[in-house]
Amino acid sequence: MNGITTVGGEFYGDGSSTKPFQSLETLRFEAMLEWVEWYILGVEEFSQLKELCVIECPKLVGGLPKQVPSWVRLEIRECSALTASLPRTSVANEQVLNGCNGVDLGWQGVSFPEGMHSPFPSLEELIIWNCPEIESFPEGSNLRRLQIWNCEKLVACRREWGLQRLPSLTDFTFGGGKYEEEDDDDVLESFLEEGLLPPTLTSLGISNLQNLKSINYQSFQHLTCLKVLRICNCPQLQSLPEEGFLPSLYRLEIDKCPLLKPRCERDRGDEWHKITHIPFIKIDGDEWHKIARTSVKSSSANCSTLPKHQTSQLS
Repeated sequence: MNGITTVGGEFYGDGSSTKPFQSLETLRFEAMLEWVEWYILGVEEFSQLKELCVIECPKLVGGLPKQVPSWVRLEIRECSALTASLPRTSVANEQVLNGCNGVDLGWQGVSFPEGMHSPFPSLEELIIWNCPEIESFPEGSNLRRLQIWNCEKLVACRREWGLQRLPSLTDFTFGGGKYEEEDDDDVLESFLEEGLLPPTLTSLGISNLQNLKSINYQSFQHLTCLKVLRICNCPQLQSLPEEGFLPSLYRLEIDKCPLLKPRCERDRGDEWHKITHIPFIKIDGDEWHKIARTSVKSSSANCSTLPKHQTSQLS
């Protein structure tokens, strides 16, 4: 389908139906390298659509359905020319954005009426990846899982994130560049400033921060619900907080942190006393079950240097 440049009226049939695709639930466009324009009828032509994926369509410049009341998942990846606005009334509970700087997420620079706290009231999972122009995400929503990967302006504005205003957020992953061999421009040497993370977190991932050297205890001291911490591909990280971690932490995974690994060696490393209370510890595939005092070699680590959606996101 490389020769297609326009998706127009012929896509919707012979015109006999005023509202086409009334039973369509999944729509996916991928690797349409010459596609430029998508003509949207705007008559609720996708009234039952649950999942829309637009992947690797680098010349697509405009057009996204705006009246899709049944949306569950929206994924846009590697669509660098796309300029479109997501509807502020979208009910999609998962949105994935990767390499699509021209997509207006609907919440930036918007003043909401009194009593309206979020433009996406049903949104539960949001993944923002390789979008250097995005500066913010919605507040006061039902957002439960948030991933931020390689978003330069978003990191620069991190003091304005307002994660404390996301009362349902339990899972947060923060990462730098998408490939471990990439030269990363991140400037974070300490993670993160005090008060940025919400106390509701139960799972936290830190990944691909090439210049990270230390973890700020003040970032963790109020995370009394935190159960899982994953630290991946931080080659300059040498130490954990001197104060250790709160008793709530149940699982610690460390992967591809060569300076930190020997310092966390069981019973001998300089950092071991800081983590000895944690029931499960996994370092580069070696897993310790602290209650049973046993060591088990795992076939693979759970902690990846790439987002889980790498192979199936919109471009």
